[in-house]
Amino acid sequence: MSYPLGIQPESEYAIQPASSPSQLDMKKLLYKIAGMLPWIVVCVLLAYFTAVLYLRYTPSKHQVVAKLLVKKEEEANLDYVVLKELGVTQSFDDIFNQMDIIKATTLLERLVDSLNLNIHIRQEGRVTKQQIYGDEIPFQLQIIHLNDKPKTSTYKLNLDRDGFELLGNGEKRNYKFGDIVETNYASITVERNPEAKINPGGYTIEFADKHQEALSLRDKLTVNLSNDKGGSIVEISMIDQIPERGIEILNKLIDVFNAADLEDKNLVTKRTIKFLNDRIDSVSYELNKLEYAAQLYKSQNKITDVAIQGGSFQNQALLVDNEKIKQLGQLKILEALESYIKNFRSTNDIIPSTMGIGEESLKKIINQHNDLVFEKQVLEQKSSPLDPGLKKATQDIINIRENLIHNISILKKSYETTAHDLEMSYDDLENKISELPRNERELLRLKRMASVKEGLYKYLLQKEEEAQLLLASNINNTRVVDYASDMGTKTPNKTMIRLLAIIVGILFPVIIIITKDMLNNKVTDKKEIENSTSVPIVGELSYLKRRKGVIVNTSGKNPIGEQFRLLRTNIHYLVPAGYQLKTILISSFISGEGKSFVSLNLANSLATTGAKTIILEFDLRNPRLSKMLKVDNELGLSNYIAGNVSIQEIIKQVAEINNTSIITSGPIPSNPAELLLSPKTAELFSYLQKEFDYIIIDTAPVGLVTDALLIEKYTDVTLCIIRHRLTLKAVLPYIDKLNNEKKFKNMGIVVNSIKRDGSYGYSFGFGYSYSYYLNEKRKVFLKHILPFIES
Repeated sequence: MSYPLGIQPESEYAIQPASSPSQLDMKKLLYKIAGMLPWIVVCVLLAYFTAVLYLRYTPSKHQVVAKLLVKKEEEANLDYVVLKELGVTQSFDDIFNQMDIIKATTLLERLVDSLNLNIHIRQEGRVTKQQIYGDEIPFQLQIIHLNDKPKTSTYKLNLDRDGFELLGNGEKRNYKFGDIVETNYASITVERNPEAKINPGGYTIEFADKHQEALSLRDKLTVNLSNDKGGSIVEISMIDQIPERGIEILNKLIDVFNAADLEDKNLVTKRTIKFLNDRIDSVSYELNKLEYAAQLYKSQNKITDVAIQGGSFQNQALLVDNEKIKQLGQLKILEALESYIKNFRSTNDIIPSTMGIGEESLKKIINQHNDLVFEKQVLEQKSSPLDPGLKKATQDIINIRENLIHNISILKKSYETTAHDLEMSYDDLENKISELPRNERELLRLKRMASVKEGLYKYLLQKEEEAQLLLASNINNTRVVDYASDMGTKTPNKTMIRLLAIIVGILFPVIIIITKDMLNNKVTDKKEIENSTSVPIVGELSYLKRRKGVIVNTSGKNPIGEQFRLLRTNIHYLVPAGYQLKTILISSFISGEGKSFVSLNLANSLATTGAKTIILEFDLRNPRLSKMLKVDNELGLSNYIAGNVSIQEIIKQVAEINNTSIITSGPIPSNPAELLLSPKTAELFSYLQKEFDYIIIDTAPVGLVTDALLIEKYTDVTLCIIRHRLTLKAVLPYIDKLNNEKKFKNMGIVVNSIKRDGSYGYSFGFGYSYSYYLNEKRKVFLKHILPFIES
């Protein structure tokens, strides 16, 4: 391929991509937006309709709120201090711990189990499935027996008057109301609820996993302080599709929380009562056995009374024996406590602290141990096993248990020493009693043992009564401030969604306009040409959607004719004043930009003034003008330059245009550039300039071959055709370069095929001729219609 005057693509004249402006042209954008108002209205309507459909089939979610007052222990129980000293109450009043417990998974699993929240019932709709609850369900489902390994499963249920049809696991069975139905989850029965209407589409029953349902419920729950600045009122809220279900869930959650709180408080006391009851049963058995033995011995040996001296010895021995038994009792309690601690299975076991221990220091350590256990249980509910805080709490419990074992060992030695001293005193009294008769001595021994057991029995009964009193005195640390209530629809926000739909409907076409404009690399508006080149725009030709033939009526009152007349006038301003314009070269950068169409119709416009005009088809490589006019092309420019024919033989008249002739290209030569350099070309132009008023040269594209540059010396004006939305922006700097370096004389730009794209004439200034045309049409219309109206 040859290049104009030896210009190579890699040279400084090579086409460079046009740089896009850094700032968005707001005026241009506003014009385009105004031009696309119908599309924006359509987009807004579509977006709004979509929003309406979304709101129609998206279930509304309500916010349900309840408020709970969490009191301190001192406020909850007036005997708190006494109970704490006895070691049977919790010492926690941390409101944040209580808030975490409310959302504990174990607590929520109880809630799910009590309300059967893992059973979801949905009725089939035309588009979606709608979840129903409570009295809306036309049947009552009751679980008779839960399977050993319940499996999550889904069933389809269809109701009728007499029974129901159940589909699931690839089976379809019919049942009567009240029949026991075996499912993968449980054995169930279904009873009819006559208050609710049957849905003809049927129902879906889903048995979900309880643990997963508890986790899902935890995500829905929100527990916060009602007052950000502090206080003890906790606000519990959740979002649910069915407000009635949400109210029932929150109220039941409060009940479950209170029950669990009271159960934790009573745990120590219940274990203490169990320990005391076991001891009471054992001592009662031993006491009965001793009393029976004394009575039997007295009856068999016919002993009526004991001597006064023996009674004195007996009383002294009883006092010593009671003290010894007390010391041995404390020793036994310590041994039992030591064995109880050593047999612990986990660090969550607590120690009964009212089991008769007399040492206050040991009671204090036991209370500290139980407090640590409760703290660890709270941490387990809101943290993972790897939590460092949980590991530290476990280690603290282990350490305090070792401390307890050490203190118990020391106390045991103290009690053993005291018991040994009492045993020595008891032996002295035994020696004195031994001097009494044998029968009386034996009877005294039995009564003494029975008396000791009776004292221990009374002591244990007293402690058991105290523990029962403590159990009855425990109350909850909470009070319901507001039971659960529906606070209204939370989502979807209908007003916001409708507003968002309108905004999206407006922004969507605007974003498309901006994106399309930013990605566009074609010439679309006049300002782009004016900013990229100093070559003046002399003509703007609108796009003809319905064009009959290639020759337009340039003398009529129509937009395109007005534009060609304006072009005809403007080209005379490209030459200096007084200069006679004769030869006009018309070219473009690439093929298809409309240079042949412009050449033909410009000649037509010039000919309408009476000027003698000729068109030269110098596009020797790809001639199209002769084909458009359907003119014989056997003889033409290539024949004349080659020396085969004369000028007169190749001049042909254009039948459709008066005063207009044409010289076609002739057969396509193998060396067009060399032909154009022939002296015959100069002779041709010399002859034609004498014979014709205007010469229109339709040449090959300047961006592809050198033909236009080779015949430029014979021309007066050069028109470069740019096609709207086809010519690349990168061509504009190249045109400016050719003009600045005077490669062509008196250059002008003609913008062809301008499409009115809804931007209200902002792209190019051809609005006047179009408005003029409409005004003329309006005048014709009024001229014919007004007389008719007046008549």
